[in-house]
This record gives sequence, C-alpha cells and structure tokens, in this order.
Amino acid sequence: MLRKNICVSALFLAFVIPTFSQVTEFAVIGGYGVANENEASVAQMVKSWKPDFIITLGGNNYPGGEFSTIDANIGQYFHEYIYNYQGIYGAGAAAQRFFPSLGEQDYRTAGAAAYMSYFTLPGSERYYDFARGDVHFFVLDSNRETPDGVLAGGIQAAWLKENLAAATETWKIVYFHHSPYSSGAEGSSEYMRWSFKEWGATAVLTGQHNGYERLSIDEIPFIVNGLGGKSGDDFGEISLFSRFRYNENFGAMRVEANSNIIQFQFYNRREILVDSFALQALAAPVNLSSTLTAGNVLKLSWTDAASAEQGFRIEKSADGQFFVPIGTVPADQTSFIVRTSPFDKSYYRVKSFRNDDESLSSNVIIAKTKR
Repeated sequence: MLRKNICVSALFLAFVIPTFSQVTEFAVIGGYGVANENEASVAQMVKSWKPDFIITLGGNNYPGGEFSTIDANIGQYFHEYIYNYQGIYGAGAAAQRFFPSLGEQDYRTAGAAAYMSYFTLPGSERYYDFARGDVHFFVLDSNRETPDGVLAGGIQAAWLKENLAAATETWKIVYFHHSPYSSGAEGSSEYMRWSFKEWGATAVLTGQHNGYERLSIDEIPFIVNGLGGKSGDDFGEISLFSRFRYNENFGAMRVEANSNIIQFQFYNRREILVDSFALQALAAPVNLSSTLTAGNVLKLSWTDAASAEQGFRIEKSADGQFFVPIGTVPADQTSFIVRTSPFDKSYYRVKSFRNDDESLSSNVIIAKTKR
C-alpha cells in the first residue's frame, strides 16, 4: 500500500515548451515490472502521451529477474515499443523505442541473463548511449556485479566521461538504477557519486527507491523515480539536497525537449501533475541599460547570461506591449547603437538566439531622447 505523502510543500509551475525546433518527447518509468493493476494504469497513461520512446530506471522484472516473468512484467504492457520483440503479447517496434537500465532484480538471475536475452540494445547492452533530437542519453549499469565495474575511476566511468565530452547535443541525460543521493528509507548508493556535472551531464535520473524525489546537487537535478507500480515506500532521513518528495500514488515522468528548453513533469496515474521543472539552454540577457550621447545617439548595453548563443536580437516598442526587432549583434558583442529622433520615448529589450531558438527577454527599459 502507498504511504502518506511526507513531502515538503512547494509551488510548481507548468511550463509550455516553445515550438522553436523539433520537439523530442519521452517517458520515464521505474519500479514498474510487476504485472499488476498498478503497472497497467501507469502504462496506459504513458502510452496515451504517445511518446517517441520510453526509458526505464531499473525495477524491470520483479521479483527475481527471471525468464519466466520478464514478458508478463514488461512485454505485456510495452511490447509495441520494444525492438526485435519475441514475446506473446503482440507486435513489437520496427526500431528501438524502449531503452531500459539494469536494476538489482535483473541480476538475481545470474549475469542478468533474462534481461540480456530479452532486449536488443546498443553497445554492450549493459551500458550504452543513444541520441534523439537535441538529447543525448547515457545509460549506466550501476549494479556492483557489472563486468566493467561501478567505481568512479573504472572502465565504465571512463567510457561515460569520454562520451559526455564528445557529445554535441544540447542536453546530456545520464540514467541508471541505484540513486547516489536519495531520501529513501534504504539510503543512498554513495559509490555512484561520480563527477557528473564536471563531465558534462545536464541531469541524472535514477530509480531504486519506490518514490519520487527531486534533488539538486552541483546545480544540476538528480531525479529519483520508482513509482511505476511496485510499491510506494516511506522516506527516511531527508537529504539536505532534497527539493521535492512524493509517494502518494503511482506515476511516471513525461519529458519534452528542443534545442532551447527541456521540461520534466511527473504525473500520477490519475493524470494529475505533481511536479514540473524546466532547464533552459539560452538564458536571457540581464542588466539591460541605456546611455544617451550627443545627437540623440542611444547606446544599449547588457550582460550575457547564456553560454551557447549565436547572438542577440534587439527589440523596440512604442507602448511596451508590442515589440519589433530592430537589429542583431554577434555573441561577443553586448551593446547596440540606436539613432533616435528628438522627443522619442521607446521601450527596449534584448533576447539571446541560436538558429531558430530564442531566450526569454531581458528586462525592459524606457529610453527618452532630448530636443
């Protein structure tokens, strides 16, 4: 039975993702592989979103990762997303749309044999990477039994560090089962506290605890998501890094990304939005100001707060409501000259841009010229 919510109170904003470029949409499930009504309801909700693909944070095949249970636990609900599907529940996918990560239950069958046989995955299949749109995914095997180890200085970690550095996509998502930081009653798997931010990760998604938690470490989000159907467990000692916790009902995450924004949302199976947050690649310029010089020449200046923009777009308005572009400057320039007429009163703002994407606007200023 699910326990009462022990979460801190918080305010959540539902972001609407801009349609500047192609959107990649995917679902995230964990702690789901139990072949029961709970999993069925979560799966029904996830498939109603029509995601491009589904990723899992372990918890794939309870209780023992066996050949005899894997198809009922997974294929029964998600066969249409699984490439090279050989089970009994219907047709599979023409291309891989189901990307799991190994959990401890999978290794209760020696060598995770059922999992390794059931799925056709990239790379070593135990850990691998793939890219879709503006997102690059890095899937780790966080089980101590994995042949290439789980030490931060080991073979698997070296692979992650090298491939994160080489990836060119805007968003770099690392996911695996054992949570390096968690307020779950069973504690944290501290051996997985690798240098994710230093190596270039955008976010880290994990399972293990049968609850939902959002934490912030080194200014990047760490998400624990294990409410796919197995159980809803109590929280233990609350981590100092914890920002939100939930365990009242089963659910899954819906994530949308383009080259500018990635939005994470957790819904419970009643399709109620529980938590929502977004990361933006193109930060808006800040500290916009103006200086009026001789001849009614207006110099606009601002501070660059983004890291990957191509340039800045300057916009002007007569009433502060309707703005039109009046020019652009390259990324290394943070000023713009406007030649105005006497007695002019106008509003100005600046945006970062890259290709067809743009940031939110800077602060708006009012500039007046003299006679």
